[in-house]
Amino acid sequence: MYRKPHPISLLIVEDHVLMLEGIRSLMQDQPEIELAGSYSLGQEAMAYLEQNSVDVILLDINLPDISGIELCQRIRKLDKSVKILALSAFSDRTFILQMLQNGTNGYILKNTSSRELMDAIHRVLDHQIVLGPDVQQAIASTDGRGLPELPRLTRREKDVLQLIAKGLTNPEIAAQLGISTLTAETHRKNIMQKLKVNNAAALIKAAIDYALI
Repeated sequence: MYRKPHPISLLIVEDHVLMLEGIRSLMQDQPEIELAGSYSLGQEAMAYLEQNSVDVILLDINLPDISGIELCQRIRKLDKSVKILALSAFSDRTFILQMLQNGTNGYILKNTSSRELMDAIHRVLDHQIVLGPDVQQAIASTDGRGLPELPRLTRREKDVLQLIAKGLTNPEIAAQLGISTLTAETHRKNIMQKLKVNNAAALIKAAIDYALI
């Protein structure tokens, strides 16, 4: 579990007043969280981020001035290290995949519990892709049409894929499996080639589609 020597700076981008107040109240009770600010407009949030850095952004995807999908893309271009956690009322597969493709580190629904929300914040800071149970189900809700033939992964590649899904780095995977870092990196590259993806979010999405994790 992620532990930081100083408070986790958090920015909230949410236009529903009651939801915003609820999140603010929750975060103010968390000693490890430092609330950097909250905005109801995407443009206001961007103006803040152009001058300040934060650790995590809770981002609603349905904002009045700009879509969360576009805002996520713009934030990611500005700061590649910030963790973006989409918080939405929508479990539409298209929305979820677009957010993942545009740089979000996780997607959870607004009906999530406060404990699950705090856990999601820690997990994205642990470099994991965080998808709520309902979100995983929505991603996997396909009749299979349009999917290529299931790629054949070796037993070791399957082991590596499970650890990638947990957010482990190549050195961490190597240590856990008793292999070299170079071998872990090679397995990762081979898995991505077989699943025809080029980033971690797309890899997780493909693995869920094929029921590999």
